[in-house]
Amino acid sequence: MTTDGAVTAGERSHLTFCRICESLCGLRVSTRDGVVTDVRPDGDHVATGGFACPKGLRQHHLYGSPDRLLRPRKRVGGDWRDVSWNEALGDIGSELARIRDEHGPDAIASYAGTMLFTSYTSTMPLLDVLMDTIGSSMRFNTDTLDKGGKLVAASLHG
Repeated sequence: MTTDGAVTAGERSHLTFCRICESLCGLRVSTRDGVVTDVRPDGDHVATGGFACPKGLRQHHLYGSPDRLLRPRKRVGGDWRDVSWNEALGDIGSELARIRDEHGPDAIASYAGTMLFTSYTSTMPLLDVLMDTIGSSMRFNTDTLDKGGKLVAASLHG
């Protein structure tokens, strides 16, 4: 892409939006051979009109990072080693069962951050099934953690 935003030969331009937060900023993404080469705010986007935060504009740089995790890892002593998904999920399940058996189901809590709600149709029901299976009532989200203090403060000064 040229400095003025024009697409050069061999590149493709795509209109899309950022999925990092609930703002869903409009983006213009350039690719070459299926690889993202540039991300810019979409000045024509009806809601965000040319705004996008640095996280969304730089996210594509993480894909090629040598620090990017592509498979589960497990700490063994002081070192980390790659493990299979079956081993990782088996270890996690065993540890959750141990905690539940030793301390009761409410020793295990879930937290649903803001972005979990953007995929409500898939992720939230799965989290609910997990917590129901564990038997825990300890479910938290941005409202339970961020808003409670505001309500108490407002009631004290109202």
